[in-house]
This record gives sequence, C-alpha cells and structure tokens, in this order.
Amino acid sequence: MHTIRYCLIAFCLTTTATAQAVFPVRDEGEAPSKAYDVQHYRIEVSFDEANREVSGRVAITFVPYGPDLTLLTLDAEEMQIRRVLFGGKDLPFTLTAKQLLVPLGKSYSFTDTLTVTVEYTCRPNRGLYFVQPDSGYPATPWQIWTQGEDMDSHFWFPCYDFPNDKATTEVLATVRRPYVALSNGLLESVTDDENAGTRTFHWRQNTPHVSYLVMLAAGDYVVLRDSVGRLPLEYYVYPGTVADAKVCFAQTPDMIRFFNTRIGFAYPWDKYAQVLIRDFVVGGMENTSATALLDNITIFDSRARLDQSPVSLIAHELAHQWWGDVVTCKDWRHLWLNEGFATYFDPLYHEHLLGREEFDYQMFERQQRGIETDRRLGRKPIVSVGSFGDNVYSRGAAVLHMLRFCLGDLQFWRTL
Repeated sequence: MHTIRYCLIAFCLTTTATAQAVFPVRDEGEAPSKAYDVQHYRIEVSFDEANREVSGRVAITFVPYGPDLTLLTLDAEEMQIRRVLFGGKDLPFTLTAKQLLVPLGKSYSFTDTLTVTVEYTCRPNRGLYFVQPDSGYPATPWQIWTQGEDMDSHFWFPCYDFPNDKATTEVLATVRRPYVALSNGLLESVTDDENAGTRTFHWRQNTPHVSYLVMLAAGDYVVLRDSVGRLPLEYYVYPGTVADAKVCFAQTPDMIRFFNTRIGFAYPWDKYAQVLIRDFVVGGMENTSATALLDNITIFDSRARLDQSPVSLIAHELAHQWWGDVVTCKDWRHLWLNEGFATYFDPLYHEHLLGREEFDYQMFERQQRGIETDRRLGRKPIVSVGSFGDNVYSRGAAVLHMLRFCLGDLQFWRTL
C-alpha cells in the first residue's frame, strides 16, 4: 500500500509541476469551447458515383449550453449548401472555408432543444472515398467508404467535428443495387426503389458516440453472421473470400468474451460488425459497432495463413470499442487513452491465447519501439501535441504495463 501511495503521489506532483510548461497556451490539439451539445444526427445521403458526389440532408438536434445562443456554428468543408431549415422555415447562412454559420433569428437557452436541417452536396477529398475499377486495375471492386478520424467527418456531413461531444445517430444511405450499406448501430429497415434501381439502408445508433466514429461502407458484400450470447456479429466480406474469411474472423467471439471478463465491462454496443475495405487509408478503424479493416491484411488464404495472421489487427480494433469508443479522449493530445489501451489489450489477448511468454515478448517489442520513438522524436510527454501518430501506441501500452506493475494486478484491474 505504501509503494502504491508513493507512486501515485509522485505521479500527481510531477503532473502538477509540469502542466503549465507543457501547455502554456491553447494549441491545435486542445478542445475548442463549446456553445451547444449535440443530441442527435439524422444523416441522409445518396451518391453520384460517376462524379464522386454526395447529396445529403442532415438534421442536427442540439441543446445550447448558455442562456443566449444566437448563432449555430458547424464544421463543414468543401461543401455546397443548398438550404438551411429551422422550424420549417429557411434560414440565412454563411459558409466560410471551414465552417457553416447559421444565425438562429433570436436567442435560445439551455431550456431549449432545437433541430436545424442542412441540405447540401459535396465532392469530398477526405472523409468519404469512392473506390472504382479503372484500366490499370479492372478487378477493383466498387465501394464507398468513410474514415472520420481525426476530424474528417465534416467533409461528408456538417457536424461538430471534435471528440468532446457525443450524440446518437441515424444514417440513411441510398445506394445502387446490389450494394449492401453498413453503418453504426442496428439496421432498422431496407427499402428498395425498383424504378431507380436503388436500395436505402436505415441504421440507428442509440448510444451516444463522437462524430469521428460515424461511419458508412457500401459495396458488393456477403454478410457472414455469428453471435456472442445475444450480441450479433457481422462480417462484411467479398463473395470470393467467404471460406477464408470464416477462418480469419473465427476468433472474434473469443476475443469479445475475453475482453468482457478482463475489462469487467461488457461490450456496450448493439452489434459488432467488421467490414473489408479496399485501399483503406489505415490498417483498421474502430468505428462504433462497425470496424473497417484493410482487406489485404485481414483475409489470408490457407497458404498465407502459415505466415500471416489478422489476430493482432482484429484484437486491437475490437479493444477500441471500449478504449476510444466508450472512453473517448477529450482532445487529440489525449489520444494515448485510445491507442495505448488498444495496443496493450492486443498482447493481453495473445497471452490468453498463447501464454505468458508470448505476452512478455510482445511487451518487450513495444517497450523497445517506445524507446526508439523517444530517440527519433526527442523526449515528449505522453500527452503531447506533435506525437499523436508516433508516441502513443507502443509507449502508451508500455506505460500501462508499468502502472500495472506499480499498482499490482488487483488495483489495476479494479481501476479499469
């Protein structure tokens, strides 16, 4: 107990002593001031694939924080705004390089719940991507997919695009048949329009989450289904990969059971889906209840599986459903809370699967990577601007393991 107390006191004193020196002024990673709290987004989108264009309508329900909100400010970039509606009437608006400014006509307070609807079109260069075959790659599948982290969701729908705000969401995506469209939460309905040759998928996420985790993926998928108790699992895979996909995703139920027990907090979302993405910008992205995975590092045939495994990738992204999706960094300087925890729970699952020696080896590798990052970037505090992509994964995992060593297993796991 004394050792634990001294470790915590020293940690708190060090943090207090250095806080002003580390963050003397506002910076690009710090959370902006908020004038309102978003309650719900209803996002309706359709697509002109030939022109890589999105037509959208988003209804944003929000509550002012203070007593006199007169201006709604939304993040919106590279968009053409057609209309802004409030109470059934058109509102004037101003579109700057990065924001949509909407005067509300009078003052509203925290006793009011308001809904403003924005109709728009856009051709996103970020946030939403169209994948299409061409003469060089004729076998490329047709796909539409999003990637919101860190602040790219506002390129495909107007929103408050920072991680210190959570809202429930609906996504209604109209895509051409025979596409399948995936989004967060549970599928409420699928509506076919025979004349237009389209299909509208209506997804609803009833537990609040941040805007960078709102996702959409559409393409020619076969949906494989599994479950853990009452939790539905879905794997969106290519028609020609069904047999290999069943093998590569087979440990997902065991991972969920292990994380439920180890964390002591049951998987919190309505489903868990994993979807293959062509030309994805990262290896994987932990969108709430629907993880996107780069196809060629997730599904391996029987020969490749002798040398390759997607277990680390799948475990890391699954761990984010707790660390990042439930517990979300207040601002981007605190990204280690997302990535450090996910990078630690991957070795923990390997310990469960393969034994302590595998865990020790993987943690040694992470410690060495953290040391090498320090050498390359210079010593930085773990909560730091300029190290979001380098200093939080392996080092974050190593720091968590150090805290576990200092606190002891009982206190460490009780704390989580």
